[in-house]
Amino acid sequence: MKDILRQAPFDLDEEQIAWVCDTLDGLTRRQKVGQLINLQVLPGDDHAIELIERHQLGAFTVINFSDPQACRRVVDAAREACRIAPLVCADLEGGVTSGHLTTIFPNQLGCAAAGCLDTYGEALRMLSAELTSLGVNWTFSPVLDVNQKFQSAIVGTRSYGSDPALIGELAQLHIEVFQRHGIATTAKHWPGEGFDDRDQHLVTTINPMTVEEWTAVFAPLYARAIAAGVLSVMSAHIAFPDYLRRAGMDTIELYRPASISRQLNQSLLREQLKFNGLIVSDATLMGGLESWGSRRQWLPEVIENGCDMILFSPSVDTDIETLLDAAETGVLSQKRIDEALMRVLGLKARMNVHRPRQEAGADTSLIGSPAHKAVMARLSDLSPTLVKDVHGTVPLDRQKIRKILMFKEENVHPLGGDESFRIQLDRHLAAEGFEVHVFDPQTDDLGVRLEHDLILYVFAQESQLMKSRLYIDWVRLHGGTMPGMSRVWWDTPTVFISFGHPYYLYDAPRVPCLINAYTPTPDIQRAVVDKLLGRGRFTGKSPVDAFCGLADAHF
Repeated sequence: MKDILRQAPFDLDEEQIAWVCDTLDGLTRRQKVGQLINLQVLPGDDHAIELIERHQLGAFTVINFSDPQACRRVVDAAREACRIAPLVCADLEGGVTSGHLTTIFPNQLGCAAAGCLDTYGEALRMLSAELTSLGVNWTFSPVLDVNQKFQSAIVGTRSYGSDPALIGELAQLHIEVFQRHGIATTAKHWPGEGFDDRDQHLVTTINPMTVEEWTAVFAPLYARAIAAGVLSVMSAHIAFPDYLRRAGMDTIELYRPASISRQLNQSLLREQLKFNGLIVSDATLMGGLESWGSRRQWLPEVIENGCDMILFSPSVDTDIETLLDAAETGVLSQKRIDEALMRVLGLKARMNVHRPRQEAGADTSLIGSPAHKAVMARLSDLSPTLVKDVHGTVPLDRQKIRKILMFKEENVHPLGGDESFRIQLDRHLAAEGFEVHVFDPQTDDLGVRLEHDLILYVFAQESQLMKSRLYIDWVRLHGGTMPGMSRVWWDTPTVFISFGHPYYLYDAPRVPCLINAYTPTPDIQRAVVDKLLGRGRFTGKSPVDAFCGLADAHF
């Protein structure tokens, strides 16, 4: 198995290989199993540190941290508790998903719209330095999914768009910059999402492509990531029935999630695409895996069928006993335990976590520093896209527009999110001298629109877990069933602004003006105000078909 470590993407030297082999040989089966678990850690979760110490877990993932110093203290505490240094993971997709863990930056769709590789590359370099200061050495990014089903509430702004060539180019940059600066990356979500509009957090999703279609779209994306040296791939709770049908599967086995599919992980990813790095499962708490059967049944299959690390656990004590029982009965083979552990330790050696580390309390002042914020602001300024403006409403004519009526739909983030990601556009415009009234659907009558010179609909719904569908809820916005059927833009100039979901033209094809800004960060909201007032130009290029294939949406 040493050849695994000598080959790309590990490319270990003999000293590193010796450490991996000696470490593996010195572990009991229980200790080996512990190394295959990656635990979720949220702020204030002291019990997680106890679990990491008790079971000597191989990795953990910091989630929803907004205080860099608090995050660093957790990382240091976990490292002190481990005899074998753990891998420390985060999710650097951008937007509200990354939150305040680093300097705030646009989500992947926003970065794609910015259309500037140099600025994006500089932002990635700075983010890698920030992660290093936190003690994080592994990011679950980039997302390689393709925006094909515009109704999807989970792919949308998390993807680089719908053009595989653009996705491949930006993902390669993401991988190369992060890994050049000491942060392992993860290509996801294997074997490819975006062709099913459902959310694998809620249900096993299906990649409906034929093998030939998949080979034309996703095979080149993953091959390019592998050639770029990506160190890990996240195997998701996504079925690929046409491939499994040709592999001899039938009935329900056609819909087995990739995360527990030997054919998709071993035959397709490892043997056909020649990926030798670490395969990590997507979060095993998700409905896409829970839908398949009991955790006791499928948990051993995560490792036995090709993944090398189990992401997240509702009960580490129970999961370890489940894996040990499966090993005792042969359901989980010792061969697969050792192969998986070889790659886990190989990634640790590749990231040099086995060597003496820097002193605890590393400088996290880079996060939010003026230099880093300036680059993120530049990237943010490039992102907003003027999709359509039939009547030439933008830039606003301040001689004609004084009173603005605003309809708002805030972001709903199941893991938190703070004031930074809430809509501040009304405050910014008021500071510019406009009189802004935010429509209250509980108390206002829709007739109030006739008292205003401009109507703004402002949305901040990024693509995230558990949202199921993103659409314009006219009844909620307008305050009732009858008002929900009214369309106000024939009497008053109207602009839609989305700081998230880019497909609102599907629900409002005839709205005369749409701005897609992709991410509700403070920098992007300020940039949109500047462009509305003519202090800047809309230079962003839509990475998706914002018109949703509707001919009437162009008018």
